[in-house]
Amino acid sequence: MEIKIKQSDELIKIIKETKKIIEESGLEITLELIGSWVWVYDGNEETKKIREALKLLGFKFANQKKKWFFAENLEKSKKRYKQPGFQEIKDKYGCVSYDKQKQTRRKRI
Repeated sequence: MEIKIKQSDELIKIIKETKKIIEESGLEITLELIGSWVWVYDGNEETKKIREALKLLGFKFANQKKKWFFAENLEKSKKRYKQPGFQEIKDKYGCVSYDKQKQTRRKRI
C-alpha cells in the first residue's frame, strides 16, 4: 500500500525551492513531507547555515523538536496540550523523505 499525500501547488513549490537550497549548500540535511507539513532538519545544527533562506520561504523553527517546518494555513491554537513527538507525527501521517539520490515513502502503520 502506497501513501498518497495531498500536495497543493504551494507545497510543491516549497519542496522544490527547499531541495534547491539544500543541494546548493552541500550540507547533509533531511527534507521530509509529513502529512501536509514540510520538515527540514539534521543532527548537527547544519540548518543554522541556511536558516535565513528557510525563513524567507516561510519556515518556522520548532524549538522542542529542533527542526524547521512549513505548514500551509497554520493557525496557532490557544489550547495547551502535550505536543506529540516527531516520530509519533511520522507514524500518524506517513512520511515522504526527499534526499539527493531518491524519494522514499514510509507507510502509515
